[in-house]
Amino acid sequence: TRRDRPAPGAAGGVGGPRRALRRAGGPAAPVDDPAYASFQEAPEPGPAEIRVDVTVDGDGAPRPAGARPILAGGPWQVWRGDGLVVLEHWGARTAEPPYLRMFLPEGEPSVRLSLSKGPGPEASGGDRPVFALQYPVDQMLLMYLLPRWHGLIVHAAGLGLGGRGLVLPGRSGAGKSTITRLLREREDFLGLSDDRVIIRKLGGRFVAFGTPWPGTEGIAANAALPLREVLFLRHAPANSVVPLSPRAAMTRLLPAVSVPWYDAGAVPGALDLLDDLLRSVPSADLHFRPDGEVAGLLSRRCAATENTEEIHMDKQDEQDARDRE
Repeated sequence: TRRDRPAPGAAGGVGGPRRALRRAGGPAAPVDDPAYASFQEAPEPGPAEIRVDVTVDGDGAPRPAGARPILAGGPWQVWRGDGLVVLEHWGARTAEPPYLRMFLPEGEPSVRLSLSKGPGPEASGGDRPVFALQYPVDQMLLMYLLPRWHGLIVHAAGLGLGGRGLVLPGRSGAGKSTITRLLREREDFLGLSDDRVIIRKLGGRFVAFGTPWPGTEGIAANAALPLREVLFLRHAPANSVVPLSPRAAMTRLLPAVSVPWYDAGAVPGALDLLDDLLRSVPSADLHFRPDGEVAGLLSRRCAATENTEEIHMDKQDEQDARDRE
């Protein structure tokens, strides 16, 4: 597999893997969105881990002959064939070509992205720049590629206190931005994202990464922190933390994880990684009210010096047994 060094202005990455973006016939245009600014900075010298070749075709590149549909009939479609996963974004179009097709060779860290000319959310005609890798295209792409680097996208706020990371999954309105707002004035606070984070296993430990997909607080940091705890948000009249078994935490986390559940070939690896995560990192329900006291509670948890991993594993079997009763 060919691995190029990224060029200035066409490099960067989300969640750790470095990306080289190349556009046929000219330089690739950076994404014109402030949330992406730090994610497009040229990384330290070294080979790119994902190569993305972008072409702009009048009719778009066709999918392989004999490709079978995995997800079809909507604005996003997924096909498999000839050793490729093909992601298509149709938007409102009903006839060939779609706005774009992404060709992902199975088992290889390279992507071919074909954009069709004409009006659309990801393609533009004439000499106007083509912003090929921004939301939602990059998120769909990483949903498929990250498992190769032991990673997943989670609908969650990610933040750090004292250098230790917390991930707070939750649907819209659960309180992710509220908790972030209450904590962001603290001197030891580092915001990764208030809406989407990436969790990866690196060197035997889980790490939380920021993403360029912020929520209402606009937090999008190209930074990473060791993951201290996964906390599920629950509005309540008083602040408290209720530990969860891995099994109970799995039922809460599954709806928040970006996994192509419709693609049977992609599911087993994601489930194995989630199981490993929840058996390695403590998880709990965070019952909270929107006041300064919850900020102090979280700060104290991150500052705790006891070996939380050993405590978590010691209690794990007991909680699993209670769940089975």
